Amino acid sequence: MRNNLPVLAQSRWLRFGVFTAYYVLQGLPWGLNAIALPAWLFGQGMGKESIASFAAITGLPWALKLFVAPLMDRFSFLPMGMRRPWIIGAQSLMLLTSSFLFFITDPLEQFWWLLAICTVLNIFAATEDVAVDGLAIAIVPENERGRANAFMGAGQVIGISITGSAAVALLNWRGLPAVAMFLMLTIGLLVIVSILFRERLGERFLPWSQGKANSDVVKPEASILTLFKDLIQVLILPMSLLVMGVISLQRINYGLYKVWAPDLAINVLSYSDSNYANWVATVSLISAFCGLALGPVIDKLGTHRAYTFTLLFAACLYAGLFPFMDTMIRPEIAVVALFLVYLTSTMLFITFISLAMSLCRIELASTQFAFYMALANLGMSLGSALYPVVFDLLGMKTILLALGGIYAFAWLLMGRFDPATHKIRLSKLT
Repeated sequence: MRNNLPVLAQSRWLRFGVFTAYYVLQGLPWGLNAIALPAWLFGQGMGKESIASFAAITGLPWALKLFVAPLMDRFSFLPMGMRRPWIIGAQSLMLLTSSFLFFITDPLEQFWWLLAICTVLNIFAATEDVAVDGLAIAIVPENERGRANAFMGAGQVIGISITGSAAVALLNWRGLPAVAMFLMLTIGLLVIVSILFRERLGERFLPWSQGKANSDVVKPEASILTLFKDLIQVLILPMSLLVMGVISLQRINYGLYKVWAPDLAINVLSYSDSNYANWVATVSLISAFCGLALGPVIDKLGTHRAYTFTLLFAACLYAGLFPFMDTMIRPEIAVVALFLVYLTSTMLFITFISLAMSLCRIELASTQFAFYMALANLGMSLGSALYPVVFDLLGMKTILLALGGIYAFAWLLMGRFDPATHKIRLSKLT
């Protein structure tokens, strides 16, 4: 294998391309578990309680990333890079786990086996996510993060939307074995990308290749217990606590929405599972490219201002859609509403991960960022699990107003965010 292939540390556009590919990979299980299977299961007549449980449980691994992050900050095979061995390992295990879907021939009868496989798939996807985020914090300059996160967000949306649409079609055609083949081919291609492009000059492509650790990489020598102590010091800073509260509210909203939307589309508005999945795929892709175009704007505006504005827009959007609920029986109105929702979700994702990265100490990159994302995804699982309760309490239509109200409260909290104060407090800890 050629040693003169470009490396991530020295090429901005290679960074953008490779991180986009990494996030496409993370989008695959999201598209399957958050779009395709809920829509298909609703279409097969499964109850909302079972589907809410499926969404909540399969989402839990994303809330448990904190347990693997300290291992990444403490242990690695430096001749291949600080994060890349973890990335390749996690991707390879995703490939293996996907193969077990060949044995699910009746998803309704084998529901709990399906749930277990999808949960394990998410465990390895979440592990890859921790490693990728830690690498991004370490290797992407701060003045590139808005654009980099726009590419990463677009990659995830592309993975989600393509898988969401393709998996429903494959489920209706040949079932989960066809879905398994699609996942394995896609993951296999992305593993090759991870092998070809190294973090820094001189590193090995594979464990048995020639190369050595780059001198720019310093492996933390602190114990895992010390890492956790340092983490707690950073997490209890006022601005960190504020952002954790806001992102928890945002993701509880998303967890509610991802069960509410297919329930509304299929059981109330009488659209088919294919209609819903294809519409989500289309509007997601368009919103991803809009996010790419807005990346430079986020860099200029500042991530916390962009995030705060997007929360306000989300609150106004959900409240503004409420009077049009009955008209969503018309496909053109439903698609426009979906596009606005997914454009807003894309912008919230891009701006939040940029904001969370700016809060991190570089020495704790994987662990601290993983904590923020774990908290966010715990909120998502909680929101999905609460859907049947919220539905019984508020009803189908009023849930939309509740979503807008939660976004409005999150926006008010973000108004108190002060990045300069956080940087001063953070510098006193280093």
